[in-house]
Amino acid sequence: TLQTIPSSFHQIKIWPVDYENILHTSYLAFRTSTAIGVMKLPGTGHKNEYDMILAHSNGIRTFDVTSNHNLFISCGEKDNCIFVWKFDLSIMEKRIENSTIEINMKLKQLESLFYYIQLQDASNLKIEQVISLPLITDFTRALGNYISERQIQELYDEECFKKHVLDPYKIKINFDETVQIYYNHFANNTNQTSVNDILQSIFNEFKSPKNLKINIHSLIQNLMTDGEKMTLEEIHEAFQTLHILNDEINTIDALPNELNLNEFIHLFSQNNINKNN
Repeated sequence: TLQTIPSSFHQIKIWPVDYENILHTSYLAFRTSTAIGVMKLPGTGHKNEYDMILAHSNGIRTFDVTSNHNLFISCGEKDNCIFVWKFDLSIMEKRIENSTIEINMKLKQLESLFYYIQLQDASNLKIEQVISLPLITDFTRALGNYISERQIQELYDEECFKKHVLDPYKIKINFDETVQIYYNHFANNTNQTSVNDILQSIFNEFKSPKNLKINIHSLIQNLMTDGEKMTLEEIHEAFQTLHILNDEINTIDALPNELNLNEFIHLFSQNNINKNN
């Protein structure tokens, strides 16, 4: 099976599999140029609510569904084949059931974190149903997503504008709002699993749209003005620790002015550190 939904469908059909339970057994059947698939209706977008299979590698001319039955038919474009496919409803329902359990467990973990971040020190052990908006940064960082000062400011500006408030510290959000803000603003980098993933994320944020390169001196300027602001001496020390600065290149001015993605990752990656050791 295939797990990546394409950006567009060549053909779609509403597929009521069981008329006796139409509310819970209706699906969207669809096809791409080479694959056919089904998607649960109504859906939430969870990956367990859809499935696809490569039907005709040389292209699909058309397909159709059989209402009140778990069968649909595909006709190949060039292979002169007509295939009848059987959809296992029970497996899909079991996957959806498991996804609900996964979501509920995740929400319980997030809810515990929502209350935990309120305990900043021993002098304040009172738990509230709402938190101040700036605490969303602690919530996000506790989930391993280290957001930039720019992202935080953009959130403040948006929420202050929506609520007609000037001071973000006066905005209170409950648990549901906290989760919504997290997933809408900051959760897009939760799949970062390596240093290279993080470096690529940094590169994508600061690269020039004109030549798709990152200016190393502009990046250094951002390190000095955004987030946990660093001094030039601290940056110099960090670059020495990473062996970006060494016997051959001993000043920041000697670094290349612009780097493409591969050059940037090589400069800051562990591979470069190991090479210099």
